[in-house]
Amino acid sequence: MATEIGKGIVQLDAPFDGVPLMLYVIDGGTELAIVDSGISSTPDRQIAPYFAEIGRAPDWLVNTHAHVDHYGGNGRMQQLYPDLRIAAHEIDARWIEDIKRHIGEFYHEMPDDWFFDDGGAGFATMFTGNTAVDLRLGDDDTLTIGNRRFEVIRTSGHSPGHITLFERDTTIAICGDVALGWGPAVFGGTPKAPAVFTDPDAYLDGARRILALDASIYCTGHFGAVTRERMASIVADTEDFVASFDRWTLEALRARKALTLHEVALFIGRQIPDYDFGFHIHASAQATLDRHLRARRARTTMIEGRRHYLMAGD
Repeated sequence: MATEIGKGIVQLDAPFDGVPLMLYVIDGGTELAIVDSGISSTPDRQIAPYFAEIGRAPDWLVNTHAHVDHYGGNGRMQQLYPDLRIAAHEIDARWIEDIKRHIGEFYHEMPDDWFFDDGGAGFATMFTGNTAVDLRLGDDDTLTIGNRRFEVIRTSGHSPGHITLFERDTTIAICGDVALGWGPAVFGGTPKAPAVFTDPDAYLDGARRILALDASIYCTGHFGAVTRERMASIVADTEDFVASFDRWTLEALRARKALTLHEVALFIGRQIPDYDFGFHIHASAQATLDRHLRARRARTTMIEGRRHYLMAGD
């Protein structure tokens, strides 16, 4: 479904596997841009039909960040639109151009604690190949789409090179997954998908930074286009989510027993039993433990060749 949600901005609904996903089309007059490409099936199911209907082709594909549901369709998009140019932050560009590197550095970083049951074969089908990033965006760059100018704001934490696009003239912010609250809503009996972050401090800083923009519309990746009031609620839930992981990890360690990351994740999973117990809980627990290590609230030790965590002073 395509919905015009602001001046020259159209929202495309592109759900998959029970998870809501929203992409955005920017009409800059002489140029069109699509923000994010979804997974491997998204270009044929939701994107191409829209552009065929309006009789135009996208000039730009802008990736808010390098997670599979936001760039998995890149390869297919280039097949459909050979003249398409891709823009992304220079940090996340390394994953967009090298899917194996993305999976290795992100999903396989905890091999003793979490792994794909099938080795990642099923997950790999959600991608459509490596794609070169034509325009590597830096912090505080400006992205021009036809007659429109968007400020590029690095809002990392969910991914290292996550960006928000902000058009000051219209006060529209296209912010992807800058803040996910307790996770995107799901439907059709799908287990709840918890949010995930790689750096809790950067994640919260990015969420608060975009809220301070006082945008008239916030175009999110999983909640759709929302008002500032609704965005403030999502940011508040995000702060609560991060604080809960902070508290739960310390509660697990206060048992005064050396714990592996997986054991800490199991403790957290018991606090939110209706959520899918998978990569997201493990990754957010890892990021939170790293934060405790930096603050010297926790320490590590090796037991039988595996890293374990303890409260500092134990």
